[in-house]
Amino acid sequence: LSYDPNGLGVPYSSAFASDTHVRLVELAAQVLCVLLDCGLPGNPEPVENDDGEPVVEFEEASRGGFNVFRTLLARIDSGRELTFLYKGFVRLLRNVYESKNTYLPNSVAKLECFQELLVLFWKLLEENPLFMNHVLTQCDVNEIV
Repeated sequence: LSYDPNGLGVPYSSAFASDTHVRLVELAAQVLCVLLDCGLPGNPEPVENDDGEPVVEFEEASRGGFNVFRTLLARIDSGRELTFLYKGFVRLLRNVYESKNTYLPNSVAKLECFQELLVLFWKLLEENPLFMNHVLTQCDVNEIV
């Protein structure tokens, strides 16, 4: 989410230099969508952190349809991290509008993964009630629209 699609703000800069970050952002968004959609089949084994404590309670992980990525997404609770996520989604989703509304045609490269970004934003709102509360109370919702 820290990728800036405008770069330095130089028009047509994407035509002169191949930006591998664009492809990385697109693939990462697609992979994260897939990982958040699938459940965990079979019998999981307990996973412990460095202190010997379970990362996720084994009873919770043993249930059908458990997804560790959704659990980790729901555990984000720092205001700084929630603001970083929101500002990143705003910057990436704003690219769709900015790439179409320029004086110079095709001067801003368009991200092709805006649908995946919307799905990820929706899943984050759905899985993390703190993020929903943070967006509604402390962020400018007009930026995302």
